[in-house]
Amino acid sequence: MTRTKKISSLLLLCCLAAFRIQAQEVLYDQQENNQLGAVKPAKVKPKRGGALSLPFMDDFSQLSKYPNATLWADSMVYVNSTNVDTTTCGWSNNLPVSYGVATFDGLNKYGVPYDTLVTSGAHGMADSLTSQPIDLSGKTLGDSIYLSFLYQPQGIGNAPEPNDSLCLYFFDGSNWIWEWSVPGTNIQPFKNKILLVPASCYTNAFRFRFINYATLTGFNDLWNLDYVRLNSGRNRNDTLLNDVAFQVLPSSVLKQYQSMPFEQFNGFQSAELAGQLGLQLKNNFNSLRNTNYNYRIDELLGGGNVLTPGNASFNFNANSCIHLLIPNFTPATFTGNSALIQTTGYIASQLGDINAHNDTILHRQLLSNYYAYDDGSAEKAYGLLGAGAKFAYQFTVNVADTLRAIQIHFSHFNTDVQQKFFSIMVWSGISAGSSNETILYEEDFIHPSYVDSVNGFATYVLQNPYLVSPGTYYIGWLQTYTDMLNIGFDLNHDASSRMFYNTNGTWQNTLFHGALLLRPLLGSAIPNVAGIDHPVETPSVAVYPNPAGNQIRLAGVNLHSGDLMEVLNMLGQPVLTKTPQSPGDQAMEVSSLAPGLYLLRIRSGNRVMTSRFVKE
Repeated sequence: MTRTKKISSLLLLCCLAAFRIQAQEVLYDQQENNQLGAVKPAKVKPKRGGALSLPFMDDFSQLSKYPNATLWADSMVYVNSTNVDTTTCGWSNNLPVSYGVATFDGLNKYGVPYDTLVTSGAHGMADSLTSQPIDLSGKTLGDSIYLSFLYQPQGIGNAPEPNDSLCLYFFDGSNWIWEWSVPGTNIQPFKNKILLVPASCYTNAFRFRFINYATLTGFNDLWNLDYVRLNSGRNRNDTLLNDVAFQVLPSSVLKQYQSMPFEQFNGFQSAELAGQLGLQLKNNFNSLRNTNYNYRIDELLGGGNVLTPGNASFNFNANSCIHLLIPNFTPATFTGNSALIQTTGYIASQLGDINAHNDTILHRQLLSNYYAYDDGSAEKAYGLLGAGAKFAYQFTVNVADTLRAIQIHFSHFNTDVQQKFFSIMVWSGISAGSSNETILYEEDFIHPSYVDSVNGFATYVLQNPYLVSPGTYYIGWLQTYTDMLNIGFDLNHDASSRMFYNTNGTWQNTLFHGALLLRPLLGSAIPNVAGIDHPVETPSVAVYPNPAGNQIRLAGVNLHSGDLMEVLNMLGQPVLTKTPQSPGDQAMEVSSLAPGLYLLRIRSGNRVMTSRFVKE
């Protein structure tokens, strides 16, 4: 996206829809000038050995990020329960029919763009999902074999554009044959598609394959696929899903977080546990169903049952969903130094129910050594525009501990930021509407880093672990360049009241609802931490204005002729020098500097004084 005029210090969120200004925050649409190339699916030889038999069905209700290898021959799509609308029943028509979908995007199985050069406008064949060979030999048209599936553009991520598409191909034993496609559009409710498999495909090596055509530079142009069914004895009207299913993952057992350090949880359960948990079910039958369900919460690392198992029954209206609340619970006493809490829901078998896989749902939450407001999945990317912009994330510490690392997920969104710099920051005393802040820790010259895994986190181990006492801390970054860093943003959990940004000297609470994929790691096992001073520099000279325009001036020091003023870039290279000509010559022209973070070094006699400043 080319900008023809300067944008200074604006908060950005990478997402879809429109480009609009809202106070100092901007919703940013990824403008893509894509050209649909004539890319044909690569030929795949049928799998040797035993082929699958009918029926074939997958609703992607699994814990793995990758497709079930017994059903699918490739693993490029992202299986998840997060790129879907998860609102409470009645608030949206875009919810899935059951939990779990396969998401097609512009990233490969490792979470890396298909175009690793991040070429502007790169577009073509991206993810594929190919069935294992299915034996249809001996079948006739009288067997009436149909393939059906549900699909949805966008989910809650980036919308596919009209020149993007989701396509379906059939393999007749020799060739891949185009069968169906749909162009991109903004989010719509899941649609059901059913197609007759032609007799030419009745071989012992029949396959079908879904492919999306997308921008190849990131998590772009999304499609959700669900409930793939292939069977005989069907007709073109056979689209009713006779299934009672869990619809979304259970809610968190924690009041604020998706995860937190065990040492910060144990002993503080009454304050940290959620008052109640939610389970959401969907009746996809076209008739009322009397439904029984059970639930339990267990600690899997030795703590045993946390919640006494319970059950309930109710009359479930046709084609409707229901949000059920699990009552308050008190956890058992935990042992060890971590906990893995599993919430489990069960639906009793229903007469005529076609799918038992989604009758059980599991949600695991690890209490180990990190805080997380996010669920580990990034639906969008978040950033700040402007050199010197700052972001702060609020966390509360219950007992004294040691901050030892920061984890950040940098999302691939049409640009590579690995050559940029930023500073890791820890503050206290931040509040919306105030310029007050106390710097507790700062570590400079940090590069963003991409991790080759789906939603992978880069871990930045602090050079000097920092002791934290009970209280509230703000962990984030100071930006060196004007460019946004594209940090993952989870839309399924809302930590907006704990997210703050500063682009003009005043801290503001974000207007975006979601949770940043940034996690502080704590641990008391780091050796030799007692008495360590945090490495914050107290500048021996003040620079103003800061951020600077064309000129900077000094305060708190009297320069003399023969002293030396140097400006160093973030690589430590001198880019400007000046020798004062007379006492009181305290100003320095910096108009030639590119926007960014700089170090001013003053040599006066035997003294060396430094200070940082930002050039706008």
